Amino acid sequence: MGCSVEGCTEEKVVARGKCWKHYRRELRYGDANAVMRKEAGTCSEPECNRKAFGAGLCQKHYQKKQYQDRLEKGLCVMCGKENDRTTVYCSSCKVKRSQYKKNSRLKRKAGNRNESERR
Repeated sequence: MGCSVEGCTEEKVVARGKCWKHYRRELRYGDANAVMRKEAGTCSEPECNRKAFGAGLCQKHYQKKQYQDRLEKGLCVMCGKENDRTTVYCSSCKVKRSQYKKNSRLKRKAGNRNESERR
């Protein structure tokens, strides 16, 4: 004797003739067959068939839109804080970005050295 929900193959019954998963769904949503997530659609941009990420757009188009919105409002494109409009980054993100660029250059140089040592 297993779970009483149609289509469930779980043998272990917890309460009310249901397995743990269906019992919790019934307690939380009032229905043991409640659908947990809705099916994700595709990106609403023309000729893009990637999975939707947010606001009906894929991750690439969502980030692009967010970048454009922040530029138009005069906000930092990285963190969204107020910006003085002299650059696209606020003062704190400009420092982070320069450190990131410096670190990535150092990693590339180190990687090139390691490759030449292997040969």
